Amino acid sequence: MIDIDAEKEYFKKLYEFIEKHNLYLSTISVLTPMPGTEQYEKYKDRITVKDYKKWDFVHLIMNPTKMSKFTFLTEFYKLYYKLLKLNIKAKVFAKFEMKSIIPASIDFWFESIKTLWRKKDGL
Repeated sequence: MIDIDAEKEYFKKLYEFIEKHNLYLSTISVLTPMPGTEQYEKYKDRITVKDYKKWDFVHLIMNPTKMSKFTFLTEFYKLYYKLLKLNIKAKVFAKFEMKSIIPASIDFWFESIKTLWRKKDGL
């Protein structure tokens, strides 16, 4: 889970750690403090998104403090894509009979990037 207060360098270090330790079946998510948890109490004043449909551990529901939302999401999706490539290279999906996940993951990545750029450009 990527901390909302992470710095840009954190994404690179996390990838290096995953690769170094051969953690090929790994995934990432955005810190999403759920109501009723200690994290929610800690972050509730920073939550900017009230639509619970977006509380899916992929959308940013709070503003990052160390970088813009755009930069945070760009780094998040870059890391997501690098992990996907690492998993494909390690043939993780074939080993676990999860080949159908590859196209869906790639589609998710491309759609996320397109949405991010559209929002940045105001389209």
